[in-house]
Amino acid sequence: NHTKSNDVMVDWAMTIFLNKARLWLVTTHIYKKDFLSNNNLYFGDTKQFNREDALFNLHVLCTIKESDSIAIIDKDFYNRILHNNNESSNPEHISFQKTLCFLSKIYNLLKNGQSNLSSGLCDYGISELTIRLLYSQFRDDLKVFGLKQSMYRIEQALDTHAFLMNTVKNTSLSISPLPLTKRIFLLIIKLKSTLGRG
Repeated sequence: NHTKSNDVMVDWAMTIFLNKARLWLVTTHIYKKDFLSNNNLYFGDTKQFNREDALFNLHVLCTIKESDSIAIIDKDFYNRILHNNNESSNPEHISFQKTLCFLSKIYNLLKNGQSNLSSGLCDYGISELTIRLLYSQFRDDLKVFGLKQSMYRIEQALDTHAFLMNTVKNTSLSISPLPLTKRIFLLIIKLKSTLGRG
């Protein structure tokens, strides 16, 4: 259990949140009902986008003020069991359009002044989530569409979503702690966005 000033706690929580996907789950957090109600925090429409747990928890982190009480406990209290036929493993649930919608909502939340987090941390969050999820989408697409079509889908997304193109261009190849495979992926899409398709 850690006690620090709220701004330090929230920045720390945000960094951990970005680097551990299991913390995206809403079941890893406990919130007071009054806090959620007073800040108008609720789950979005899952027909439009996926990863609603992550967006909800991120929205909460962005809403916390100095006067709010926050605690982080570094312990696991239960095991999570995943089933192969659950909604989150359904290809329809993790469609590319839903991923793009999710990334758009993250970008708007962190970039357009809706966050109490520092601008540097917001920029890092946008880059980290965008590259990780685009890479994940590309990897999943490879199994279905093959290399050429999968890369074409990424290029199309960059062409039609200005926020994605801006994020890719502004993300440093030295972003930490992005694994090597994702750095190589970032380099390829940076080159393609600069030099054009080929």
